[in-house]
Amino acid sequence: MAASMNRRRAAFIIPHPYVDALACFREPIKRLADEGWQVDLFTTLSPRHPAPAFNRENVRLVPITVTKIGAARLVGQLMWNRPKYDWLFAVPQWSLHYSNMAASLANIPVVCISDELKAEAEATSGDLKRWKLKERRAHQKCAFTIALSGPRSAFIRDEDRLGPDHAILTVPNSAPGPARRLPSHYYQDVLGIPCSKRVLLHAGCWWCKLQFAEIDHVARD
Repeated sequence: MAASMNRRRAAFIIPHPYVDALACFREPIKRLADEGWQVDLFTTLSPRHPAPAFNRENVRLVPITVTKIGAARLVGQLMWNRPKYDWLFAVPQWSLHYSNMAASLANIPVVCISDELKAEAEATSGDLKRWKLKERRAHQKCAFTIALSGPRSAFIRDEDRLGPDHAILTVPNSAPGPARRLPSHYYQDVLGIPCSKRVLLHAGCWWCKLQFAEIDHVARD
């Protein structure tokens, strides 16, 4: 119990339901957990994606909703968690904005994981422009940034006017080591088909069903 109370704590606020699929999210979470940190992952759950899994007892999943009520609940959870978080990690724009709101009130440093680039030139509506301004203000308050490549680092430094003294670390969005092709089980997972079964895709019209009626038998066997 004493070791658990003395353990350093970090919260990752990442609304994307595929957190464990991208190295820029997965690797920092695994690294901190393996070094003994308690890591709370605040993320959305989706019926189209399996819940993120890290197979570590000190990584806890906390569901969130990207709504006004969800934002208020998130700020409260980040502020009042005890023991207090040592660091918050967030992505633009929604989670970065509200994480900084909680961090300012609770005096917790924030790290920006710059995953999706949202250029100001692409903000065509008033709402998008307001969110870009919120992102820039929140990003400038961060202790440092994690970017996916050197060119992305340069872009985000200029886009959010971070200045030359703002530290940006590069974590490539791929697993360490040589590249290798992984088998996909997307359709088996979505359709509930055993991985041992083949999936035949047919791009055609419903009138073709009569010609391919035997496919139903193949899928059921």
